Amino acid sequence: MKPFYITVLFTFISLQAYSQPDFAFIQNDWISSVNKGESFQQLLFPKGYLLYFNGNPTFSSQENPVDDFGIDGELADYQQIKQFEHDQFRFLTLADVSLDQKVCSLLTGWRKTETKWSKEIDILLAQTSDSNVSDSAKQQLNNERKEWIEFANRHDPAEHIRTSYTKDAVYFSNGMRSDGHSGITERYAYMKNPNYQVDLEVAYLRQTSDTQIIEVGRYFTGKVHRGSGGIYVILWQKQAEDWQIGMDFNF
Repeated sequence: MKPFYITVLFTFISLQAYSQPDFAFIQNDWISSVNKGESFQQLLFPKGYLLYFNGNPTFSSQENPVDDFGIDGELADYQQIKQFEHDQFRFLTLADVSLDQKVCSLLTGWRKTETKWSKEIDILLAQTSDSNVSDSAKQQLNNERKEWIEFANRHDPAEHIRTSYTKDAVYFSNGMRSDGHSGITERYAYMKNPNYQVDLEVAYLRQTSDTQIIEVGRYFTGKVHRGSGGIYVILWQKQAEDWQIGMDFNF
């Protein structure tokens, strides 16, 4: 019977090691720091952190830390809604949180660094409309997403970004921020590889205003989908005739 007990113990330890992290605890610590006007650098991904607050991006890194992120008002009532796993070291959470008693959507990208979880990105958006996305808007985004995939696989990132992104769009990944068409085109230079292929699968949509929709999904590189894919976040912004990307994040 001894091997059985060893197996059970090993399984228990493994389950403990891969148990779901309690992000709400860290978020409430962050909220407390924001409300007290205290620095929360200790909670941030050292390589680089971005707060995208109602369209205003603020970047902070270990070399150039920022203490004032421009969140004026009282944060409260953190309620996590969804959680997406990229791998055991990277997660994305979506929650409701109030700012001066007004509901906001909060998306947070998490990275495990050594023994603790760090916030890589926070996207904090005022919730000024019903969160449900209409069927017509879903169809429009389906068309825009299909076009994004087609342009990405044409191996011309300059045309791709010019077509799909707003002029002041922000791209953030791996602790690095890029702005505007030229900056994002430079980051997407790897798409020039003739063998590069990418596909997107939407997992969740949430409307935050009449002109803004959050999309969370999974990206797959290569001609064949393997595994569960990587996590991406797109913030769609309504333009005169179509929807374009104002914020782009992926692990």
